[in-house]
Amino acid sequence: MMKNVIETPIHGGNIREIARMFNKDEASLLDFSANINPLGMSEKAKNAIIESITASENYPDNNAASLIEQLSTYHSMDKRQLLAGAGAIEFIYLIPRLFPPGKALIVGPAFSDYERALRISGWEVDYLLLNSEENFKFDLEQLKLKFDEGYGQLWIANPANPTGIAVNLEAMSEIIKIAQNRGVTVVVDEAFIDFCEEESFKKQVTKFENLIVIRSLTKFFALAGLRIGYVIANSKIIQKIALIKEPWRLNSIAEAAAVESLKDKEYIQKTLENSKENRKEFLDQLNHLDFLKTYQGAANFLLVHFQQGISVHQLREDLIGNENIVIRSCSNFKGLDHQFARFAVKSRSENNHLIEALARNVPNLRDG
Repeated sequence: MMKNVIETPIHGGNIREIARMFNKDEASLLDFSANINPLGMSEKAKNAIIESITASENYPDNNAASLIEQLSTYHSMDKRQLLAGAGAIEFIYLIPRLFPPGKALIVGPAFSDYERALRISGWEVDYLLLNSEENFKFDLEQLKLKFDEGYGQLWIANPANPTGIAVNLEAMSEIIKIAQNRGVTVVVDEAFIDFCEEESFKKQVTKFENLIVIRSLTKFFALAGLRIGYVIANSKIIQKIALIKEPWRLNSIAEAAAVESLKDKEYIQKTLENSKENRKEFLDQLNHLDFLKTYQGAANFLLVHFQQGISVHQLREDLIGNENIVIRSCSNFKGLDHQFARFAVKSRSENNHLIEALARNVPNLRDG
């Protein structure tokens, strides 16, 4: 079992800090480290932000009733199964506090804030690390054996970050059944599920009392700076989370933008089409490079494993310095090392720009 050490997490998308460190103009940097919809936010959301500025002179609605109403319509779910807050991250830090601390199991590689949130709330943390050589395939038998060690919570992302691998509904159902039989609460982070909504396990919260689903409007709807997220669970769990949640965490501007984003069906359809097309083309281009291996993800990013002794640490610095391009090193994800990187799927021209930059900079880093 790992020691209960709390570390400061490292995230992608820290573009301002990178600009300062490398003495670059922030606007000149092309950021592949944050997986945000390259279309930007919905035009309807932009208009809602402008129109809601005056309303921000008053306190926001503590219950975010307008957003809950729209989420209920969007997902065809009971409003009592939904709770909105300041980004998925708020719920990542709240959920460990719902139960007396014990031992938690994280399916990795995984977002570092799961571990940090659990440790802050007094939980011991262990990992079930999926193997890159097996393309991060989930093994149910391995999970069953791991549960023999005794856990109170299981944390799993679907699609996973940084691998992008999605667990299908049948396998996810088995995972939660196994956990329920062992008295384990399952937290499923669906921050990227909007890109493959058909794999969402949201409707199963009525079937499984041990299931909590975390969602976000950060990635798909490009509202990262406004911090909007929500949680889906049975009404009893929702009430428990609401009791420990700080008031007024979701501001009026964010709520207005979220409501209009969810209503914008044309924007949603265009995002899905662009993401699917650009991801396929980007993946094909990367697969033609002989110095890396790719993993077939379902989200708006791709995990790559550089070969021939290429260090992503050095490549990242070279790309920033020479090309004004920022990529995400994955060395701080448990189970990965300094040869793994994550690329956001951006527009066709931006993806092409990264491919060309890799071809210029990688040859200098090869072994020998």
